Amino acid sequence: MTTPTLSLIRRWLRTAPTRLAIAGLGLMLVLAACGGGGGGVASVGSGGTGAFSVGTVTGFGSVIVNGLRYDDSAASVSDEDGPRSRSDLKLGMVVKVRGTVNAGASSANSIMFDSELLGPVSALNNTAKTVTILGQKVLFDASSVFDASLPQGFASIQANQVLEVHGYLNPLTNELQATLVELKSNPNKYKLSGIVRNLQTSAKTLQIGSETIGYSSLNGSQLPASLANGVLIKARLSPTASNTSVTWNATKLSLPDAGVQDEDQADVEGLITAFVSSSQFTVGTVPVDARNASVPSGTVLQLGARVKVEGSITGGVLIAREVKLETSGKSIDLRGTISAADTVAKTFVVRGVTVSYATGVQFDNGTAANLVNGANVEVKGQLAPNSAVVNATRIKF
Repeated sequence: MTTPTLSLIRRWLRTAPTRLAIAGLGLMLVLAACGGGGGGVASVGSGGTGAFSVGTVTGFGSVIVNGLRYDDSAASVSDEDGPRSRSDLKLGMVVKVRGTVNAGASSANSIMFDSELLGPVSALNNTAKTVTILGQKVLFDASSVFDASLPQGFASIQANQVLEVHGYLNPLTNELQATLVELKSNPNKYKLSGIVRNLQTSAKTLQIGSETIGYSSLNGSQLPASLANGVLIKARLSPTASNTSVTWNATKLSLPDAGVQDEDQADVEGLITAFVSSSQFTVGTVPVDARNASVPSGTVLQLGARVKVEGSITGGVLIAREVKLETSGKSIDLRGTISAADTVAKTFVVRGVTVSYATGVQFDNGTAANLVNGANVEVKGQLAPNSAVVNATRIKF
């Protein structure tokens, strides 16, 4: 690493203890990534620039993340359990994309996704529109996608249902900003992410939020070497509640994968989880140097703010060119072949996403009569409130 980068890290280490726990985790993961070892982006071809993106999926026909359209036809897709397929990608998923970007077309070499929370609903607040799962509060906004398994959106959620939630975790408040929520039946595991508290190494227990987790079934080699109070971990749990003093039994404990490596172009969306100043902060687990970044006038950067940072990664630190706040209600962009066309309901499906053309649609090179199975279209629109349905504003044939 360069001397300036090391100086930046030293300054971060002078923060208050709570901030240090989060920032230290991000730096630790980054340092591990800088050290080499597994994975990596394939060699950049002629005319291409290496790229790394973290953000929500906002479109298909290629996959769209942070406004960039990546050709995913040759990409490897995976989650924490191993290989998956392109058809497993859904609107609202938080993904990590590695690939190449150039003026003509961008392509993804690998796409990784994982949910943050999986478990039963223990509390439901219809007024605030929040749910609690495994002691963690889940928040929703206009950009939260509800899977088709929850057809009425938030109104479909009931106590004791098992939900899987993708999104952005604020470990300081133990709250999760949902970007996608799905109903699950009889899962073979639960999942919870958060800050370790009350670690008891002799009893082999720890707490995440209000939940007490036992890890006596895991041996030393199966535990993160840095397991300690104040560290952010991901816990995989047995779905059967414990009948002992612990609430849940862990089947796996791991550190979040920062997935950071040096790239000429990087786009990272997420919550600010550690904050020293408007020029030094952490997004998720990625340290950001924003000293020379363009920031819109009036922007207030603070802990918990949802931001998108564009720049390049050097020495494991995202050197920002631009930082801006992310707002809810993102536009959706879909390209593909129509299936399940329904002229009565005025809906059709593209790449697994239901599109409504009931009102206010601009048609290019055709009319509503041309919306038949097999037709190729480009759809632009907005996510319907509390839904996985996209309300089209423009359809181009």
